[in-house]
Amino acid sequence: MRVRLVTHPPLPPLKAWFGITTPADSQSITALKNTIYTQVLRPNLSTEVAQSSDLLLEIEGFELLGDSTCENVLQDGDLVE
Repeated sequence: MRVRLVTHPPLPPLKAWFGITTPADSQSITALKNTIYTQVLRPNLSTEVAQSSDLLLEIEGFELLGDSTCENVLQDGDLVE
């Protein structure tokens, strides 16, 4: 599965596709936040302005809750902000 990622301030601007591998489909949204932070965001930050726990992931203005699993709340091509 792949989703579209868009960041908002105070993070640097980013629009990218992000692939979620099949075993990771059953991971929690909290684990997904950590993966996005470590693989995508942290390498592009000049300083540590946030932690993965500070991220808020939303689809169409609705928050993705940390205990939810990716396979239950995400669909291929979703725009995650």
